[in-house]
This record gives sequence, structure tokens and C-alpha cells, in this order.
Amino acid sequence: MHRACAFACLILTLSLICGCGSNASRDLSPLELTRGFRDAMHAGKLSEARGMIAKVEGAPEQDMALQLKEMSDQMASGEWDLEFIEYKQEGSCAVVVSNESIKNGEPAFDLDPLYLILQDGAWRISPDFTDYECLMKLNSGAEAQFDRLRTWFKLRKEQIYRSRST
Repeated sequence: MHRACAFACLILTLSLICGCGSNASRDLSPLELTRGFRDAMHAGKLSEARGMIAKVEGAPEQDMALQLKEMSDQMASGEWDLEFIEYKQEGSCAVVVSNESIKNGEPAFDLDPLYLILQDGAWRISPDFTDYECLMKLNSGAEAQFDRLRTWFKLRKEQIYRSRST
């Protein structure tokens, strides 16, 4: 009886550990992942946020760490913030419509694309955020997908800006 209880506790513990680690992002949509990224940045959880960014050979980790720290500090001070509106997926590639909702401490509305790719079965954000060129190293056959996403984003951006002006 004691061994069965200990075994059940072990299974429960392992399932909690697996659910709380990087595998948890495997079930997230690109929009959910980017919102989780923003939440992690607001909370100052930079290593968690870094885990949501694609690993690309040749990308300097120290530069990424500094960039994330700067972004997180700006969010914490109320100088800068992001929100994520919607996404479109093309196979193993996606683009999220992101809005810089605060710039220099003032409300703003500035739409930019945020590109993602499936890496090891989970969505990951481009290290260049608004550019997908570095992601081509991970999937050279994705150029047509990214081109369609770029075209969709440009049209969608125009539609959103037009709807705000009416």
C-alpha cells in the first residue's frame, strides 16, 4: 500500500514538472505563446521569455539577454508595452499582429508583425521579432509561407488602421 501511494505521488510530481516546463508551450497557439511571452516579460522572468524565442545558430545569446532585459525594464517602468491582436498560420510558420500600445510612457497604436516558427514541436518567436529572415536557417522551405504571411499582415494592418479611423 505504501509503495503504491509513493508511486502515485511520483507520477503526480512528474506530470506537474512536465506540465510546467517548456513542454507546456507545445499546446499553445502563436497568439497564446506571444501573450505568455509578454506576461513573462512583465514579471521579469527573462529566462522563461527567452525559452519562447527560437534558437537560431549564430544568434548571439548575450545580445538577446540584453535586449530582453531592456524590454522588460521598459515594461516595468510603464515606458513601453505590447499587446497581441490576432494571428495567421501557414504550415509551420505564423505571424501575430502586435501593437506597441505604449511608447515613451504614452498610449500608442503602432502595428508590427511578430513572426514565429514551429521548433521542436512548439511555437517560437523570431529572435529578430519583426523579421523572419533568420528563421529561414531553420526551415529553408518556408520562404513562400513567410511571404504569404507578410502579404497578409500588410493587408490586415491597413484594414485595422482604416477601421480605427472611421
